[in-house]
Amino acid sequence: MFLLGVKTKGKLKSWLTTIAVIITIQGMITFSLFIFEESLQVIMFGTWPAKAAKQWDIVLEGSDMMAATNVGMKTVNYCIGWVQPLAFFSYRAYGKSTDYYVKSLRAETFANAPHLFDKRTVDITFKPASHIEKMGMQIYRRGIVRVHSKTKTSEKSFRVVGQVEVRPKVIIIKNSIIFVDK
Repeated sequence: MFLLGVKTKGKLKSWLTTIAVIITIQGMITFSLFIFEESLQVIMFGTWPAKAAKQWDIVLEGSDMMAATNVGMKTVNYCIGWVQPLAFFSYRAYGKSTDYYVKSLRAETFANAPHLFDKRTVDITFKPASHIEKMGMQIYRRGIVRVHSKTKTSEKSFRVVGQVEVRPKVIIIKNSIIFVDK
């Protein structure tokens, strides 16, 4: 450094300062994303004993918390996470994985306590045990769950999206859209 000219030392110092600022900004962003990740993990860990205790209301609350936290993480990642490309791709994958975990938690909760989904829209795979047609409406049944749809299908299972309505002794998924893989 002693052999460098004054002009060269100034350029080197400026270049090093710029690199330090970039690394600092990248670190602030990735640290924020890391805290989101830790939050998601703590919520996930909390769902495990709730599932073991069959406390489905707590499991559903955990899935809701995870979904909301994941939206925050994805927002930060997509808005400014690209500043650190390796972290951006890692947290994008983590966000997708979290979506999958939330979906599976909700599926397990619905299978064990569908009444908790009253007035919520669900997106589930349904395997009807029987089917009837009533006044132009298709009614697919399994246990206490009924899917009401205008779509007729003979598929053994299908994806259904609709709003849950809890009635005495029956759970209805109304205004349902049925998706059949072709």
